[in-house]
Amino acid sequence: MYEYGLMGDLMPDLAKFITEDGGKNSETWKLLASLDKYEKALLEKRGEGVSNGVRAAVLYTAMAKKLGSRESLGTFSKSLKIPKQTYFSAVLFIDSLKRLSVPPQKNKRRFVHNRDFPSILDYNRIMSDAGFGDKKVLVQWEKAYNQSSKKEQGEKHER
Repeated sequence: MYEYGLMGDLMPDLAKFITEDGGKNSETWKLLASLDKYEKALLEKRGEGVSNGVRAAVLYTAMAKKLGSRESLGTFSKSLKIPKQTYFSAVLFIDSLKRLSVPPQKNKRRFVHNRDFPSILDYNRIMSDAGFGDKKVLVQWEKAYNQSSKKEQGEKHER
């Protein structure tokens, strides 16, 4: 799409960014390759892919890091007319990079109760595989989520 100019027709802001970010060497391609690899593994493991919000976030992460997530994603959502739910999810996922870059503290762990947290983990795993973020810290967040899920399951069985 990019090489033949079609991306410029469909997503002009992203195409312009990629060109300015090194063209074929743009960080965007590294992130998309990580998404492809992760999604193939996920399909084999769980028989499902990632959410559209995760896909949108990965596509626009490099641009969002340089321009601000809401600005770049806002343009994206208008040009492609993506649902607001996908837009808001993508913004949440990109913003989660910062939050999940530090170990979960007791007073901050309630974030794992967010209904989108499994997708937040998917997005952060993709970013980690692409070299963004600390895998050890991400494992701590995964453990906090798993502990929270087990606790909730136990409470449901007690009722």
